[in-house]
Amino acid sequence: MSGMETREIPRDHWVQFFDRFSNEHQGERVTVEVLGAGDDTDRIRPVARDLPLVGIGADLKDRECDITITAGPIGQDHVTHIIPAVSRVTVDRRADGRGGSLRIESREEGEATTFLRLDAAAGGDMQTAGQGRDRESGLPGGGQGRTDDIGGRSGVYPASGPGAPADAKPQGMASWGQGQRGAAGYQDHGDSEPSGRRGA
Repeated sequence: MSGMETREIPRDHWVQFFDRFSNEHQGERVTVEVLGAGDDTDRIRPVARDLPLVGIGADLKDRECDITITAGPIGQDHVTHIIPAVSRVTVDRRADGRGGSLRIESREEGEATTFLRLDAAAGGDMQTAGQGRDRESGLPGGGQGRTDDIGGRSGVYPASGPGAPADAKPQGMASWGQGQRGAAGYQDHGDSEPSGRRGA
């Protein structure tokens, strides 16, 4: 493809790759097509057109791998496409990262190839598909470098660190989470065993 870059995803990275891809592109509009199914090696069969992506999952078992693509609006019927006996996964993307497609090849179904294309006009971006957006990935280190905006100062300062104002009120450990009750608040709980008392 002119102006396109292709990257192959190693088999032992498929599960992690599709998990990340789904997190990055969930809700983006996609088109799914199958090329070369059965005897129609030159025929393109549409599976889903311009639908929001729900997710892609890889199911590795023994030496085989099935990949499932699900797309459709929330609260409505979804389109589910299962690709059996996957043999190869590649990412085709434009040099600027706008748009692009996944190419998933199968040893079955007449060695069909499934294409999933992101809608570039709607902002679909393959620049970091499955490889670079670690934040909020759910993987180790996924929150690294994150800064949460809490809308101002929290009023909490560690005793061992700088930055506390001179009029900051010291708080003991027992006061956290107990409000005005302080340490006595730790006794505010119900019993887990029958008390033997009868209600009035």
